[in-house]
Amino acid sequence: LRGDLADHELPDALRARGAEVDDVVAYRTVEAPDSSRRLLRRAIEAGRVEAVLFTSGSTVRGLVALAAAESLIDVTAIPAICIGPETAREAGRLGFRVLAEAPTRGARALAATTAEALAAQPQEI
Repeated sequence: LRGDLADHELPDALRARGAEVDDVVAYRTVEAPDSSRRLLRRAIEAGRVEAVLFTSGSTVRGLVALAAAESLIDVTAIPAICIGPETAREAGRLGFRVLAEAPTRGARALAATTAEALAAQPQEI
């Protein structure tokens, strides 16, 4: 089972070793759904955003697309905290300053990394 954006590397490697593989796309990624535009605008207008958390390259691209569609501030000025190196590379490629990168994938590691990174930031008075 995989998402529609995943490559075919694993199934191909298994087939090369003689395995019979059923490659099933279990979910499809929708970047920047229209239903999220209003939510993003409300979050930005509510006040200062300390950081944005990214869990995949598609979340990075989606946020940038949503902000552009809503003519919002330059969201790349918001520091990014990323779940892993691939996500951090995509955030950097799109102009975000990566504040921190979780050492392992998963919600617990991302939450701990976020808490540490934000605690280390200077506070505005």
